[in-house]
Amino acid sequence: MFAARTSICLDCRVALPDGEACTWLSHRSTALAGDCAPLIETVWGRARERDRPLGAATAPMVPVTATGFRGRIAQGPTARVPMRDQQAVGWALEVWHHEAAGSPIMLRDGATVGFAVTGDDGRMLVVPSTGVRMAIDERAGIERNRRRIGGYLRELAPRAAEPWPFPFDEVRMVVLSAEDLVTVRAVASVSPDPRAATAYRDAPRSILIATGPAWVERHTG
Repeated sequence: MFAARTSICLDCRVALPDGEACTWLSHRSTALAGDCAPLIETVWGRARERDRPLGAATAPMVPVTATGFRGRIAQGPTARVPMRDQQAVGWALEVWHHEAAGSPIMLRDGATVGFAVTGDDGRMLVVPSTGVRMAIDERAGIERNRRRIGGYLRELAPRAAEPWPFPFDEVRMVVLSAEDLVTVRAVASVSPDPRAATAYRDAPRSILIATGPAWVERHTG
């Protein structure tokens, strides 16, 4: 299963898995499980006075301590992507409302079931089930089916009150699959590689394990 997102940053509008905070330390977040009153206030104003909803104020920040790792995604578990009859190791999306004030982005969301990236030199980075951030570029698929989008948003915030905090025109989505060439940026720890030889004369090999959200750039080729 994809990592469940249980809260949202009120500033960059990133949906956050349980226990994860926005990488902007000054940003505020609120739970998605309740009526989402702080989010509604941010989007529509304290007295609901805005004629146009307010979009995301900033983009997510890659931590300065993140490690960059380039390689191909290895074969592994997959799950069904929201709004699509498609299996993938991960995905990221943006919910757009073109009439929003400031930015048109009302929500950034993304998750993975976990995957490994193998470099040309045999090194490996393991990304556990966590949140995913990706640049949504011209290669993104665009979804405009209001029934599918509405169903996805209601599943994410089932008890959100009115006015609805996620007005939308479309969703732009990118998916991650095995064999994709990617660069992953994440804060990572080093662990012994179980593939390493155990003879005492052999230098131990290690793998990197992401310990927080992963920023993924997908390359062509």
